[in-house]
Amino acid sequence: MKNEVWRIGDVKITMIEELGFWSPIDADLMKEASPDSVPDEIRATDWLRRDFINENGEVYGAMRTYILETPTKTIVMDTGLGNHKDRVLPIWQLDTDFLERFTEIVDPADVDVVVSSHLHLDHCGWNTKLVDGEWVPTFPNAEYLYVQKEYDHWKRYAEDPDFEDGYTEATRDIIDARGAFHDSIQPVVDAGHVRFVDADFEITPEVRMEAVHGHTPGHIVIRVDSQGQSAALPGDVVHTVWGLSRPDWRDGFDSDKAVGMQSRWEFFESVADKPVLLLTTHIGPVPAGHLVHEGDSFRLIPAPNTAV
Repeated sequence: MKNEVWRIGDVKITMIEELGFWSPIDADLMKEASPDSVPDEIRATDWLRRDFINENGEVYGAMRTYILETPTKTIVMDTGLGNHKDRVLPIWQLDTDFLERFTEIVDPADVDVVVSSHLHLDHCGWNTKLVDGEWVPTFPNAEYLYVQKEYDHWKRYAEDPDFEDGYTEATRDIIDARGAFHDSIQPVVDAGHVRFVDADFEITPEVRMEAVHGHTPGHIVIRVDSQGQSAALPGDVVHTVWGLSRPDWRDGFDSDKAVGMQSRWEFFESVADKPVLLLTTHIGPVPAGHLVHEGDSFRLIPAPNTAV
């Protein structure tokens, strides 16, 4: 798995890829992930076919973590799936060298802040690691920032068997929110490492959280601004590259699909045609790009040469 590095002014951003894979544009899966999507339309979209679909008609999916080193703090955003998690889907039960590769860049003990765009299992898994049968914070000296309404939502989900979540059975299994709450979210609270914050929160003068709800009730993006340069880490505002070309297609993993759709449009408009580097969580094979208007929608121009 690859790492890549960018500099946004005084902020060094390193991407670590926990997982990366090419897979077919599968109509059955897409009915869950993107219920309105049309595989033939995706395959026929010029810019998708040119930059994001390989010769076998496959698209790239990834799980990524970002380390942001500012002049005052080392921040980790989105901690992936984690190892040794007991999940409904066996494909999420990992045993990778992610933590070793992370440690080659930054000692986990030197991380100051951990923040998740939201608390789905693939964005908070390395919040904890298994030690002598117990889930303990992976970053022992860090302050973990939980958006209060996000935590409250998943706590209720985990504790109320009758919770109405709006997911299909398949997406519910993929998200496996109860498992993630018990092994990746609550143990950090119990260890006293969590600070509950509002969704709009400044972490450092260069790095701030911004509310972009809908995918989950407390979903945030990270904005980075330093020395006249800008980046945005959108988390799951968009899951798939075709979600950029068709933000009007519903996302099957959004907890509020109408709010999620509106939030996508508003966020895209805020970065399109501007010198803002997007650093994506799941889209590939190139993780970074610039969003531009394409007719009445958008496209992503890959930015592979921004690495230093």
